[in-house]
Amino acid sequence: MRVPAEEWGAYDWSGRAIKRHRMEVRAAFGFRECTQEDQVQLAQWLAAELCPVELNRDRLAEAVVARCRKDRLEPPATATHRSATP
Repeated sequence: MRVPAEEWGAYDWSGRAIKRHRMEVRAAFGFRECTQEDQVQLAQWLAAELCPVELNRDRLAEAVVARCRKDRLEPPATATHRSATP
C-alpha cells in the first residue's frame, strides 16, 4: 500500500497503531520480535566475533542488522528509537 509522503508526519509513532502495524509487517515478512535472550546472544556474538576485529560503531551496527536479517529477527531498538513505555 502506498502512503502519501505528507501523511508520514501525522502518523502516531508511539501509539497502539504502530505496535499493531509492526506486528503485521513482521508477520508479512516472516520476522519475529527481538527478545531479551536474542539481545544477550547478539551481544555475546558481537563481543566474541566482531569487536576484536572491528571498532567502527557504524560497521558494527550494520553487522548486527545483517545478522538479524539472516536470522529473520527484528533488530533491537536503539535508545533513540525506543518508545517511552517499556
